Amino acid sequence: MTGRRATLGRARRSPPRVDAFLRPAIVAVLLLGAALSTPAAAHGGVVLGRLTTAPDPPRAGVDVELTVELEDADGMPIEAAILDYTVRSPSGTTTNVASVEDLGDGVYGAIWRPTETGVHAVTLVDRTDVDEAVAQTVELDVGASEPLAPRDMIFAPTASAGGASLRTWIVWLLAVPAGVAAIVVGLSLVVQPVPDDADAAGPEDPGSAPGP
Repeated sequence: MTGRRATLGRARRSPPRVDAFLRPAIVAVLLLGAALSTPAAAHGGVVLGRLTTAPDPPRAGVDVELTVELEDADGMPIEAAILDYTVRSPSGTTTNVASVEDLGDGVYGAIWRPTETGVHAVTLVDRTDVDEAVAQTVELDVGASEPLAPRDMIFAPTASAGGASLRTWIVWLLAVPAGVAAIVVGLSLVVQPVPDDADAAGPEDPGSAPGP
């Protein structure tokens, strides 16, 4: 019976636990994502903006207050942004509005005095990321007969914006799923099912059979 007992002992031996392989592998993947990212910057994700004017509608020859509210995709205000405006008039004249005041809670204000009536192209430039500025352009009709609706803007993440940068998005969208797939394949090759006692025992050792 010695051969049969040895076979059963090997069959009943517990296989490696999945957790023993899975947890360190997941930690390694997370550390990889963190290593490929850089410290978060102020414009690290999608930024939503809403521009309003006072008076509304704006009038030529009158100071117009441009107010923009910035928030992230979760509705949290974007603070400490560095902004300026560029305005192109109907005649093609370009005016730079460099003095944009941070009013707090993601609200920024600037004063602009249009000199012409008609549709102006107003470009808001976000220079928070020192390596790459992003901009959005909206149209404001100076001298319109009706109040203007708020102008909505969407600023995409900049390429060097840290934790939510394009490089980090690629890591999480491609490298992490690939790493998880590799973990699953590896576990399928390492962890074998425990055979039943009857199947594991195999043919009985002829030497252990009782004599006549």
